[in-house]
Amino acid sequence: MTNKKKIVSRILLVIVALTLISFCFIGTTLARYASENSGSASTGVAKWAVAFTGDATETEGEPQTASFGNLSPAQEAYADTPRTNSTGGKKIAEIANTGAVDAYITLTVGGETLAGPGSYSDPTEDEVKALFDIKLYYATSDLGDSVESPSSEGSLTAITSGTQIGTALAATSGTFYIYGEVIWSSADAESSGDQGAAADALDTWVGENVTSVSYEISYTAVQASEQPA
Repeated sequence: MTNKKKIVSRILLVIVALTLISFCFIGTTLARYASENSGSASTGVAKWAVAFTGDATETEGEPQTASFGNLSPAQEAYADTPRTNSTGGKKIAEIANTGAVDAYITLTVGGETLAGPGSYSDPTEDEVKALFDIKLYYATSDLGDSVESPSSEGSLTAITSGTQIGTALAATSGTFYIYGEVIWSSADAESSGDQGAAADALDTWVGENVTSVSYEISYTAVQASEQPA
């Protein structure tokens, strides 16, 4: 009986010892290691730089003023109604994109200014301004300071004031060359008398008093690509 108790006691001691040893292994296996550190992540902001160029006198963010002179109704079209004459296409601005993303451009024609007359009575200022109209075009290459017939020039694309130009201005080195054409339409259709005598009188008054016609041209630019090209 005594021997049996000793054997049982020894067995229990062995079991306890093995249990303690197994705890050591389990603890090692299931230990949770942790460490800490810190760092940072950043991204660059693509450069945005679209501006009128070619005229250092223009103030950034202000409209560009396009002036047209030496314009008169065409004498050879005297029998036509109405008589018209055009300045042809004149390069009035360059818009350059030196930023890192493409840009969509919208041009807007602002106020019309007539230089010369000190005062108006007959005709009125509105009557004189109604004689003139401006058409806008753009090119992606420089066609020089003037284009004789912009409507038939294949490298020029007509622009409607306030409408986005149909192609994006390329990042980094893209430039749009803006051309304007002012058309003087005589008021023959609204005049009476022999061969438009009233229109002739109005045209003569303009020729004697108006020295130039100017328009404010402004643009808006919005991002056209999601990341630098």
